[in-house]
Amino acid sequence: MSGTPDPVVDAYKPGIDRTLIRENLKRSPDERLRALQQLQAFAEELRRAGKALPYTRHVMRMLTRITADPLRMGGRPCIRDLRVTVGTVVGLVAAGHARDEILRLYPYLENEDITEALAYAAWRADEFEVPLSSK
Repeated sequence: MSGTPDPVVDAYKPGIDRTLIRENLKRSPDERLRALQQLQAFAEELRRAGKALPYTRHVMRMLTRITADPLRMGGRPCIRDLRVTVGTVVGLVAAGHARDEILRLYPYLENEDITEALAYAAWRADEFEVPLSSK
């Protein structure tokens, strides 16, 4: 690494590990396209799996790898009490990183961790807040 700041890398969310971002920028456009196609295929696989399961308000009971502790990472949902947030994992997948690449760069994660992080994100995206009346 040359030590010269990279504005693309530096512009991405402050406070996160930029290793995978730098790795992605080294890829050719064709490699990035293939990674995106793999992500789309995986997303379709998740959609099919989600349709096979009955939706429940108690999804968190099924997600045994997602933990939240007010004393760890500000209470944000993490993977198995590790200091890796669900948001980090989902962000990496959304950026086009393949599962094997994430697992190689984060060797303490497991394939099921990525699956549960995505399931948790899908569940939370389905939730919404209703403002209480001020009456």
